[in-house]
Amino acid sequence: MELLTELFVTHGPVQTVLVLSATIVFGILLGRISIGGIRFGIGGILFSGIIIGHFGFSLDPGLLVFTREFGLILFVYAVGMQVGPVFLESLRDQGLRLNCIAVFIVVSGALIAVLCWKCFGLSIPQTAGLFSGAVTNTPALGSASEAWSLVSGDAEAAAYGLRVIGMAYAVAYPFGIFGIILTMLLRTLLRINVKAELQHIKALEHANRQPMEADADDGLPRRELVVTRPAALVKLAALCLPDGAHVTILRRADVIVPPAPGLQLRLEDRVTVAAPDAAALECAARLLGDNVKEGMEGAFGIMNVAKALAFPGR
Repeated sequence: MELLTELFVTHGPVQTVLVLSATIVFGILLGRISIGGIRFGIGGILFSGIIIGHFGFSLDPGLLVFTREFGLILFVYAVGMQVGPVFLESLRDQGLRLNCIAVFIVVSGALIAVLCWKCFGLSIPQTAGLFSGAVTNTPALGSASEAWSLVSGDAEAAAYGLRVIGMAYAVAYPFGIFGIILTMLLRTLLRINVKAELQHIKALEHANRQPMEADADDGLPRRELVVTRPAALVKLAALCLPDGAHVTILRRADVIVPPAPGLQLRLEDRVTVAAPDAAALECAARLLGDNVKEGMEGAFGIMNVAKALAFPGR
C-alpha cells in the first residue's frame, strides 16, 4: 500500500509520469467510445483529466508547469510541421478566405468574452479561461497563462490566476466540444452525403492530376527523388536538369502540386523526374540530393544559422 501511495500520490517525477500516462491512456480509450457515430477523439484526454483530478490526484507544481509548456510546444510544432509545406499554396488558393473566416470566429469570440466580463463581473483569469475553452484553443490557454504570469505581480497571485484560468478552460472546453458535435450533426439535418462529397473531391484531384500523368506514355524512364540539397531549392525553371530530363509530378506533404515553372522547390519535396536514360536520372539525383541524411543536416544547418542571428553575442 505504501508503494502505491509513493507511486501515485507522493509528488515527484515518477508520480508525475505515472499519473499523466494513466490519464492519457484512459483519455484515448474514452475518446474511442462512439455515441451516435461521433467520438470525442483526442478531446477525451481532457475529460479523463477532469475525472482523475476529481478523485484528488495532483502533480508537483513545478513539473506541472514544465509538462504544460513542453506539451504546448510539441502541439504547436506538430501543427506547423503538418501545414507548413503547403501553407503558401493553400493561402493562394482558398486559404485566404478560410483565414478570414477563422479571424472572424476568433474576434467574435473575444468580443463575446469581453461582453461576459462586463455583464457578469468575471475576473480577467476567468474570462481568459472561458474564451480559450469555448473556442477549444489550447495555444490561447498557454498565451493567457504566460501573460497572467507576467502581469500578476507576486507569486501567490500568479499561482491563483493560473488555477482559475485552468478551471475556467476546463469548464468551457466541453461545451466547445459539444458545439462542434452539434455542427457535425447539421450534416444530417442538411442531408449532406459525406461519401459523395469525398468522391467529388477525389474526382477533382484526379482531373487536376491528369495533365501531369499525360506524359506517362512517352516511354521515358522515371524516378522519384527527394529534394534534400539546399543548393536545389530554386524555382523549377531555374533547375539545371540534364538534357531531355523534366519534372512530371511533384509531391509536397502527400499533396500533388502541379510542377509549374515558377514553383519553388523545398526540402523534402518528392519530385518525379523523367529522363532519356539512367545516367541522366542519376545526374538529376545528384543535383536534387535524394539523401534524407543530407536533408536533415541541411535543416540543422539552417537552424544553427538562425540561432547565430538570434543570439549574436553568444
